[in-house]
Amino acid sequence: MRTRRMPVHFDHVGALNLIEIEFANDKNVIAAWKEYFKSLNERLHPEANDAVEHELTQRRENLLTRLISEIAKVLHFQVEQLDILEGNYLPQAWGDEEWEQKIARKSLIDVLAGRRPILIQPYVPNQGIGPYPPAPSGVTKTDE
Repeated sequence: MRTRRMPVHFDHVGALNLIEIEFANDKNVIAAWKEYFKSLNERLHPEANDAVEHELTQRRENLLTRLISEIAKVLHFQVEQLDILEGNYLPQAWGDEEWEQKIARKSLIDVLAGRRPILIQPYVPNQGIGPYPPAPSGVTKTDE
């Protein structure tokens, strides 16, 4: 429940890997776990568009919701599937940071694979701009 909105979080992966042991005797949990696990092994084509990625993400969220719901039944914990799916607080900054890191990694991979160039151009600083503001107009060195 704690990491349901963070599927690549270390604790989330660890919890998923323990389900097979902790709930070995419950066929409904194991069936839901296997279905979710199967979806996690589906790989997107590198050229996949946003709609395809969104569809896979939605399917995974639905399967995870079903899995958590089955676990909740075994633990005699009353929770609605909608609360599982829509609940949980995840700061926007975490989502932004994850997205930015994904973009940066993908861009770097594209550069290293030769699919994207790096633009390099000479830099010539503007000679009139420095760390200090310009002297007021009308003041000469002899006036100072």
